[in-house]
Amino acid sequence: MQRSLYQYLKSNLVFKNLDNYAFHVVENYLYFRSLEPGEFLMEEGQAGDFVAFVVLGRLNVIKNGEQGSTILSVIKAGDSIGEMALIDDLSRSASAQAIEKTAVVILPKRDFDRILKDHPRIGIEMLKGLATLLSLNLRRTSVSLSRQLTRPDSAISPDKAPVNKAV
Repeated sequence: MQRSLYQYLKSNLVFKNLDNYAFHVVENYLYFRSLEPGEFLMEEGQAGDFVAFVVLGRLNVIKNGEQGSTILSVIKAGDSIGEMALIDDLSRSASAQAIEKTAVVILPKRDFDRILKDHPRIGIEMLKGLATLLSLNLRRTSVSLSRQLTRPDSAISPDKAPVNKAV
């Protein structure tokens, strides 16, 4: 039995609160893209003008630095990448490269803006899911940074780490 696109994507927080009707409205703004192993979906520094939802396969998230490239994480089916592009107009903060044959569904920022304008109830539900997703990502990053800062061999000691007083 073949799964529908809704069944592939409903576990992603951006779509989690959408009913079948709302998802079918959103589906009109989505398009597929297939990637071969080694092919880049996005590159660090590029304009961020879409979010991608992985349907099949896996992607490495890669950050370039002075010491070379570092794999930050692996994105798999059900995950998304590039969510911040729907909110800000900043360039990509990392690259995403296919590990294996990968299929993604793309939602361009201009189409997300159109959903917000033409279907505000659906757009609000997507924004709530997006906010939750970004919040969870920030919490994971915070925990990871905290662990690194408290390691004895850390290059940055906790007493010299930058402090954000707005927290």
